Amino acid sequence: MPELSINARTGELVLGPHRLTPGLAEPELLKSAVEPRPERIPRRSSNGFYQLKLPINAEHEAIAVLEFLSGGLLQGIRLKLLKPQMRMPVWSKQVEQEIKRSHDLWLKEQLGNPSYVHLSGPFYQFRWGRIASLIELPHNYSATINIDYTRGGGWRALLMGLARMAQTMRLSGLSRWLFRAALRS
Repeated sequence: MPELSINARTGELVLGPHRLTPGLAEPELLKSAVEPRPERIPRRSSNGFYQLKLPINAEHEAIAVLEFLSGGLLQGIRLKLLKPQMRMPVWSKQVEQEIKRSHDLWLKEQLGNPSYVHLSGPFYQFRWGRIASLIELPHNYSATINIDYTRGGGWRALLMGLARMAQTMRLSGLSRWLFRAALRS
């Protein structure tokens, strides 16, 4: 069965045959021959959004939404791990709370104790970014694991901020260079 893991040192998410890393370029994801292929999600933003769905093992199915900056680099991942009994035809707050509990447990198994716990859930802070297990409010009560590669600490945070600014000024080459510099720091 496909593997599901996250590397605390590098931020790499292994999702079956896919290896999703901070700084992954959108063209690299699309030219990969690895199955299942990511499906583009139409959005009104210039950012690219893709969805990956795959069975992980008898207990879990993973659904990941990948967000790429308009400059083409992976910015974040929203991950949902589902067990067969959680696939209900009708939405339920109780089921979302159970999904949240399973996310919290999986993160603890992968990363240890969280850096801090907020009212919304546990947060893990790393040099490469931040991971949080949340119930997304107010629009939809939905449990997700948010991996944000733009929320690292130290010099990396400063370089990521500059990369976001450069991107809004349509300096995609500079944005890409700053993002990669942040990942190397």
